[in-house]
Amino acid sequence: MKTATNKQAKKQLAKCKLLAARSWPYASTAILSLQSVETMGVKDLAVDAQWRTYYNPEWIVKAEQLEVAAKILTEVGHLMLGHARRAQNYVPNDPTARQAWSLAADMAVHQILPQKIRELVDSQTESRSNPATYGFPTNHMAEGYFRLIMEKISNEQQSSSSSANKPNGLGGTGGNGASGSGNGAGQGNAPHGPNAQDPGSPEPQTDGDGDQSGEDQTGGDGEGGRSHPEWWESDVDRDEGSCSDGVTREWECELAEEAPGLEDYEQKQILTDCAIRGRKAGTVGSNMEAYVDGILEPKIDPRRLLMGVVRGYTDQITLGDGDRYTYKRPARRSRGDGMLRPRAAHTAPRILILVDTSGSMCQFDLAASLGLIDKVISGLHLRDGVRVIAGDTYAKSDAQVFDASKVSLIGGGGTDMSILIRHADDMKRDEKPQLCIVCTDGYTPWPSSKASFPVVACLTQDTSEDVPGWIKTVNLYEYCQAQGE
Repeated sequence: MKTATNKQAKKQLAKCKLLAARSWPYASTAILSLQSVETMGVKDLAVDAQWRTYYNPEWIVKAEQLEVAAKILTEVGHLMLGHARRAQNYVPNDPTARQAWSLAADMAVHQILPQKIRELVDSQTESRSNPATYGFPTNHMAEGYFRLIMEKISNEQQSSSSSANKPNGLGGTGGNGASGSGNGAGQGNAPHGPNAQDPGSPEPQTDGDGDQSGEDQTGGDGEGGRSHPEWWESDVDRDEGSCSDGVTREWECELAEEAPGLEDYEQKQILTDCAIRGRKAGTVGSNMEAYVDGILEPKIDPRRLLMGVVRGYTDQITLGDGDRYTYKRPARRSRGDGMLRPRAAHTAPRILILVDTSGSMCQFDLAASLGLIDKVISGLHLRDGVRVIAGDTYAKSDAQVFDASKVSLIGGGGTDMSILIRHADDMKRDEKPQLCIVCTDGYTPWPSSKASFPVVACLTQDTSEDVPGWIKTVNLYEYCQAQGE
C-alpha cells in the first residue's frame, strides 16, 4: 500500500505537469504525454528516451512546483530536439564525451525555454546550462556546443600541462615573468574552428606579478594539473536520464515494465502536434521557429540537392559532346554493310573533391565527407573515378579514387581550404578541375577572389554565413542531425 507521501507526490507531480504545460503551451501535448514512474533510484527527476518520467517522491513533495515544472520542461526539451537519437552516432563512447554532450544538450534546450523558466533554471543551477556562462554564443545546436566544450576542455588541459612544465619566471604559477597564455598551447596543431584559440572562454586573469589568478590553476589531482577543469568536475553527479544522450541507465531497465513507454510513431505524432500548436501566434519563441518548420515542412535531402547541383555543372561541361566522335570505341550498332563507324565521344568531367582533414573535423564530419564522395562516384557513373585531395593547410594525400573507403584521411592540423583551392587553380590545363567540391566543417578561410572553375562547399556544420557568395553551398548539418548520422 502506498504511503501518504507517495500519494501526495503523485498529485504534486500532476499539478507540476499542468503548470509546465501552462508555462509552455507549445509543448503541452508532449508534457502531458509523459508516463510517470515512481522510484527512489533517482535524486530528483529524470526522463528516458521512451518518454517515461522517473521521479523521487520525497523530492517532489519538498520541491517548489515551479522548480519541478522547470525540470520537466528541460527534459521535454531534450525529447523534442531528439538529443537521445542524435547522440548515438555523434558522440564517442567515453565518459568525458558523454558528459560533454549532456551539458551541450542542456545548453541547446536552454535557448528554447520560456524566459521565466530560463531564469529559474539559471538560479537553481548557477547558470551551468547557460552558454553565456562559458563565453559561448547563443542559438547553437547541441552538436555545436559539444564541439566548443571539448575544445575548451582540451585547451585548458594543454594550458595547465604547459604551465606545470615551465620553470619559474617563464610563466605558469609562481613566476614573475610573462604569464603563460591559457590558449597558446598547441596553436599550430590545435583544432581550428570558431574557438580555435578558445575565445569562447575568458582570457586568464593575471595579477600584477604576471601570475594567473583564479582557482583553476595547475597542481592538485592528476599529472600536470587537474584531469578536468573545476567548472567541469562540478557537473559530474547530475543525471537526467537517457532522454539527453540515449544511454540507458540501470534503473531505467529495472523500472521499464511499470510503464510501456511511447513507440516511435507515437512520439512523431506528438511532436507533429506540438509543431502545429507552435504555428499559432504567441506559443513558440523565435528560437524554435526553425525546428517547427523542419517538422511541418521537411527539407530536401541535401545529398540529392548536391547531386542535382553537380549534374547541372557536368551537363554544362559536357555540352556538345554528341557532336564529337571517336574510333577508340566503335559504335556497336551496324547498318549491315560491314562498315566500322565511330561512337559519339563523351568526355568525363574533371571533378576534384577536397576533403578537410584538420583537427576540427570530427568523426561525424569525416564520415559525411566519405559518404558524399561515394555518392558522386556512384551517382555520375564515373568509370575513371574521381580525384580526391585530403589535407588541412596543404595537401596530405592526392589520389584518383574509385571507392570512398580507400580515401586516405591524413591531417589533424590547422585549416585553410583556400590554399587547396588556389593549388587546384594553379594546376596544368589538362589537370585543372572543371568542378571542385569542398567537404569541410566551414571553419576555414576562403579564397578572396573567385576561382576559374565552379566550387561547391558541402558544410557539415552550420557555417554557411562565412562562405563567399560565388561558392555554391550545400548544408549537411541539419539533415545529418535529423537522421542521427
